[in-house]
Amino acid sequence: MSRLENGQGDDALLDSLLEAVAVLERIRDSADGLVADANVLLAQRREGRPWEEILRDEPAPGVSVVFADRADALSGASSRLRRAQVDALYRRGVPMHRIGSLLGITRQRVAVLLKATREEEDGRVGGTPR
Repeated sequence: MSRLENGQGDDALLDSLLEAVAVLERIRDSADGLVADANVLLAQRREGRPWEEILRDEPAPGVSVVFADRADALSGASSRLRRAQVDALYRRGVPMHRIGSLLGITRQRVAVLLKATREEEDGRVGGTPR
């Protein structure tokens, strides 16, 4: 039985969407605190404190660390969701140009995402076996 017949392509898309929602919720839940912390840094700088001092005294993890962590998590979830969307549509017989149109990407980008998905399924990264 193929992935298409047993629904695994759709399951991968569902899993990716659930992951994206979880990441977005984590970002939403931490956004107010991150904004407040950034405003503290801004206020200190406006008071004339040097950046070196401000960043030295900033509680860990710092604003930039938390922001980068959230950005990386969002980027990764977005990439996995996009690959799963492309894969699910392609397995359902949707042509690459139509997938691109639906997702706002080029047909060439669709081909790249499909290749990355196939390599991941085959246990390869960047075309080389793991």
